[in-house]
Amino acid sequence: MHRPYRYRRLHGPAQPSTITGNTSVCQGTSQSYSVTDVPGVTYTWAFPSGWTQTAGTTTSSIIVTVGSGSGNITVTPSISCGSGTARTLAVTSNVTPSVLTTTPGSRTGAGPGCIGRYSLFRNNLLVCCRDRRCGIRNRNIFYYS
Repeated sequence: MHRPYRYRRLHGPAQPSTITGNTSVCQGTSQSYSVTDVPGVTYTWAFPSGWTQTAGTTTSSIIVTVGSGSGNITVTPSISCGSGTARTLAVTSNVTPSVLTTTPGSRTGAGPGCIGRYSLFRNNLLVCCRDRRCGIRNRNIFYYS
């Protein structure tokens, strides 16, 4: 007796959700990026030139050290029977500001991390200001250019 064959078309996983994470970052900083986790799916991540993945391997949430290149972060989902459509996020790598002084009010000009604004670091975090007065009001600030 002849039995008919049944075929079932197998599909890869659905495209991942939007990648969350910062899009304008300083070189050498550690950044986190993620998509919504789907059980049973592994994720392959790709980064701009010089970026290094430091945690997360093939998971939905990863950590990278930012390199000098700007471009796209890409994540591709896969399961045992194939890969799905990749998702991308455009990112810009900025030169890390260098220390000029620790004297409040001495910073002049717009910094590279804050286009058209004044920039300074407080507790290792970049602070963007509309004018120099924010540096005068704050204490224990390191001014960068």
